[in-house]
Amino acid sequence: MEAIATLPNLKVFHLSVWDNQLAASYLAYICRHVPPQLSVLSLSSGQSGCSDDRSTFSDLWAYFTDLSFLNLRIRGSSSTALTVQEVIRGAKRLQLVGYEKQLREVVYGDGGPVALPAWSARKVKLCEIEDFGCESWNWVIRHLVL
Repeated sequence: MEAIATLPNLKVFHLSVWDNQLAASYLAYICRHVPPQLSVLSLSSGQSGCSDDRSTFSDLWAYFTDLSFLNLRIRGSSSTALTVQEVIRGAKRLQLVGYEKQLREVVYGDGGPVALPAWSARKVKLCEIEDFGCESWNWVIRHLVL
């Protein structure tokens, strides 16, 4: 992971782990080893699930201030402890979130980020790069989201 921190032009990053829970301590580890200029972050957790601490993702948003797409895939759990709203609380520029096998656009109001209703499976399957204007998002959706 130390080598990843030295990549100044890294914009898209995916990490899949088997035995680490998506908890604040693990996300802090990622923040220490991944450059802050990411625009797309995708994390996949094995059997341990996700922390139910509502502040789990707050340091992530403080560190990755330019993140426009966050994808979280949590295996081994039929449902996660946090809602999508709790995950995106504190996000500054997030536009799209993949969570609980669903994609949602994110908009901003007076109260901060708000996740819109999940995209239909049809929309996810049929979307093209032109739908986003971002080739990186398309790659993550095609290979990692659902």
